[in-house]
Amino acid sequence: MIEIESDLNDLVQSDVKRRNDHYDVASIGCSADGQYYNSYKSLERMAAAAFYFCRYKTVGLYPDPATGVAELTALRSNDPADHNPLQLPLFLVTGTCRTGMPIDDRSILEARLKSLGAELIVAG
Repeated sequence: MIEIESDLNDLVQSDVKRRNDHYDVASIGCSADGQYYNSYKSLERMAAAAFYFCRYKTVGLYPDPATGVAELTALRSNDPADHNPLQLPLFLVTGTCRTGMPIDDRSILEARLKSLGAELIVAG
């Protein structure tokens, strides 16, 4: 799966922005210590799609919305085998990526990318 963003400029160093239609979000599933990952809407769309597709492949149907949300939010792991069970290739492609201080987009997303086995590709 591929999601494309022109930039990741909505990312903040910690927490998420509190404005309508923001792109920086807390993850759906949590790390092994129960903390939400810093993430981006497009990355979480892929996380949900990978998880739902796995349920379809293993059970033969997609979970209803309430069950799907409950299963996703119950995740407590750092292992991609839990967050992306079929190990689908996930790519977040962006035109630009801020590096250094005060904002480093790659370091903000690094833990979430690892938890999904996903890659960040910077085109510019």
